[in-house]
Amino acid sequence: MASVELVFDSWGIPEITAPDPEGLAFGLGYAHAADRLFQLESHRLAAAGRLAELLGPAALDADRFLRRLGLAARARRDWETQPPDAARLLRAYAAGVNARLEEGGAASVPEFWLLNYEPAPWHPVDSLAVGRLIGWMLGVNWETELTRLELVRRLGPDRAARFEPLIPPDAYSYAPDRAQDSAAVRAQVLTACARLAAILPLGAASNAWAVGPDRSASGGPLLAADPHLRPQLPVLWYLVRLRTPEFWAAGASIPGLFGLSIGRNRHCAWGVTVAFADTQDLFIEEIRPGPAGELLARTADGWEPIRYRVETFRAGGSVRREVCRETRRGPLILDDPPYGLSLAASALRAPVDGSLLYRLLVARNCADIEAVVLDWTMPALNFIVADAAGNIAYFMAGRVPVRRGQTGIVPAPAWDPGAAWHGWVEPERMPRLVNPPSGFVFSANEFPALAATGEYLGIDWPDPYRAARIHALLDGRQRHSAQDFIAYQQDLVSIPLSRLRDYAVQAAAGLPDRVRRLLVEWDGTVRADSAAAGFLEVLRVELVRACFEALGLDPATTDLLLGQGLHPFAPVNGFAGRLSSFLLTGLAQGIFDAVVDEAVRRTLTFWERRAGRDPAKWRWGRVHRLRFTHPLGALPGFGRLWRGPDRPIGGDFDTVAQASFLPPAAFEKTGWVANYRQVIDLAEPEDGYWVINTGQGGNPFSRHYLDQFRVWYRGQYLRMAPGRAVRRLRLDFRPP
Repeated sequence: MASVELVFDSWGIPEITAPDPEGLAFGLGYAHAADRLFQLESHRLAAAGRLAELLGPAALDADRFLRRLGLAARARRDWETQPPDAARLLRAYAAGVNARLEEGGAASVPEFWLLNYEPAPWHPVDSLAVGRLIGWMLGVNWETELTRLELVRRLGPDRAARFEPLIPPDAYSYAPDRAQDSAAVRAQVLTACARLAAILPLGAASNAWAVGPDRSASGGPLLAADPHLRPQLPVLWYLVRLRTPEFWAAGASIPGLFGLSIGRNRHCAWGVTVAFADTQDLFIEEIRPGPAGELLARTADGWEPIRYRVETFRAGGSVRREVCRETRRGPLILDDPPYGLSLAASALRAPVDGSLLYRLLVARNCADIEAVVLDWTMPALNFIVADAAGNIAYFMAGRVPVRRGQTGIVPAPAWDPGAAWHGWVEPERMPRLVNPPSGFVFSANEFPALAATGEYLGIDWPDPYRAARIHALLDGRQRHSAQDFIAYQQDLVSIPLSRLRDYAVQAAAGLPDRVRRLLVEWDGTVRADSAAAGFLEVLRVELVRACFEALGLDPATTDLLLGQGLHPFAPVNGFAGRLSSFLLTGLAQGIFDAVVDEAVRRTLTFWERRAGRDPAKWRWGRVHRLRFTHPLGALPGFGRLWRGPDRPIGGDFDTVAQASFLPPAAFEKTGWVANYRQVIDLAEPEDGYWVINTGQGGNPFSRHYLDQFRVWYRGQYLRMAPGRAVRRLRLDFRPP
C-alpha cells in the first residue's frame, strides 16, 4: 500500500505527490471525482450514448446519434489491446475515482440531487471512451461536407461552385436525388442534439507559440498556449501539479483522463491547437434487402452485408430498442433505404494508447515529445513544444487517411473505388518544423505552409489572420519576455476589420460623418468598449449578406454561406472560419461596391434599434456577450445556479484573443474563447503562469466554482509554483 498526498492551494488547485505514476493516476482520479463528478459522469454517459439516463427524454436524439458512432464498443476493444503500462495507469485512475465515490462523493453533487441520479463505479474502459469522444468532437468536419451537399441540393452543382469553388461542378453527377437530401440527415438524426453543446467541446480553435533562447529575454525558451472552446460550466480543464521522486509536472488535465493535455515539466513545455486536418468523410451508401431479409450495401466489388447491433435506451422510466448499423466505411448515421450515409473517421478507426499523456509528463526533450506525436492517433493536433536545452518545434499529430481519388470535400459514393481510404499518412510524413531560422514556431489552426510535406491533409483550414498577427508580434522584436507573451494572449487587433474600415471610409457614400470620424480614429483593436469595432463587426456580416442576396440567394442559403450550422449539434460550419478571407478577396475585387451603401444602411438600422442614434454608444460589448452554458442552465428556478457570468467581451474570429460569435449574426452568443491560458519560461524549472475562465470546482456552491473568472476576465494569471497550502489530504492506494 502506498501513500498519496493532495495539497490544495487557495484556488483549489492540488499538487499530487505519489511514489510512482500509478499513485499519481489514483490521486488525479480522486481529485477529478471530488471536484468535477457531474462533468466526469456527463462525459462518460455521452461517450456511451446514455445521456437520457441522466438528463431525461430530451437527450434521446443525442443518444441515438452517439450510439450509432459506437464509441463505447470501440473503447472496449481498445481495452483488450492496451500495453501493460497503460492498463496499470487506467486501472489506478479508475480506482481513484471509485475511492471518492465510495466516500459518498455523489451525495455532494447538486445536479444528482435534482435529477435523482446515482453514478456507477468507474471502469478503465470509461476513460478510453471519453478519450475517443473528445477525439471525435475535436475532429468534426463532416458537417461542412453536409453543408456543401445542402448547397448543391439548393442551388445545383454549377451554381454552388460559384459560391464554393472547392466543389467541382460535376461532383454530384453520380449522386441520386435521395442521397442529396441532406435535410433528411438534419431531420432524422441530428435535430435534437442541442444538449450536447452544453456538455462537450463542440469544435475548437486555439493558439500556441514558442521562441528559442536567442529570442528570449531570460535566455530560456518561452512557450504560450491558449485553447479556445465554447464557454461552459465548468470549464473542460482541471489544473493540477503532479510530483513523484522522478519528475514534476503541471498543467491542464481533462476529467476522465490521466495526464496533462497542455503543460510543462522540468525539461519541456507543450501546447496544442486543433489541426483541422480532414479526418472524417461521409459516404453515400446504396442499400437493398438481401435474400434472407438482411440489408446489403453496395461496394466496388458487389454487395456486402451491413453489420448491426441492437441498442437499448432508457429514459424517464421507459425503455426502447433500436437497431444501429455499420458498413466497412463506418456507422450509418442515416439508414433509410434505398440510400444512407455512413461516417468514416480516424477517431472511430485508429487504435488508442492510454499511456500517451503520461509519456508527455516524463518527456525530457523535444525528441521525446516527437516520439509521442508519432504514436498519436486522434484527435489531429498541432503540437508546439520547447525544451530546456533550447530546442523549439512544431509537429502535427494524428492519423489522416490516404485518399487516392476523391478528396473528401463532399460525400462520395461508397461503391466508388476512388473514394476509399488507403491506410494513413505515414506519421513521419506529417508536417514538422524544428529550430527554424526565425527562432520561433506558432500555430493558430491555419494550414502549416512552412512545415508542409506535400501530403494531402484537407482543405477546410480556417483563415490565417490570427496566425498572421502572432507572426507579426513574434517577429516584431528580437527578444520576448513572459510578460510580453501574456500581453500577446490579450491582443485584440483584427487584420480583416482594419481592412474593412479602410474600404468603408473610401467606398461608402452613405456613411454619416460621425460614423466616418469614429472609423478614421479607430486604433484597430476590437475592444468591448469600441463603437467603431461594433459598427464594423455588424457591417462585415451585412456586407456579405447583401452581396449574396444581390446574387439571388435565399436567406437560408445565405446563412449557410455565412457559417450557420445545419443543426444544434454543429452550430457552425466550415464557412464561418473562411468568412474573412472571402470578405477581403471581395474587397480587393470590388464585388461589394454595388451593395456597400445598402449594407451601411442595414448596419445603421441595427445599431439605432439597439442603442439609439448616437454612434458613440454603439459599443461592441453592448451586443457581444460572454455567456456560459451548462446542461441544467435552462431550467426554470434552479437553472440560475448554473448560468454563470454575463459580461461584455471584445475580440472576434480573427483576434489573437479570440471571442467569436455564432453565425450568421448571433453576436450575443459567444462562440469560442480562450478557456485556459498558460505562459512558460523554461529558465524557471517549476513555475509559469496559468488560469482557467471559471474555476476548479464543478459544484455551484463551491468557492472555487467561478473564483478564477475575474482573474481571467481582467487578463491576469496565477502562478504555477505552489502557493500557500490551505488543505491537505492523504490517501492510501493499493495498486489494483
